[in-house]
Amino acid sequence: MALIVEFICELPNGVHARPASHVETLCNTFSSQIEWHN
Repeated sequence: MALIVEFICELPNGVHARPASHVETLCNTFSSQIEWHN
């Protein structure tokens, strides 16, 4: 069973580097295919 989760960041300049690196660290803990577009 596939689970697709989509989140759109409404910030006009996107997510800054430091918070983005925290998201990357969290995503790396999952054994999943995660696509991150900034």
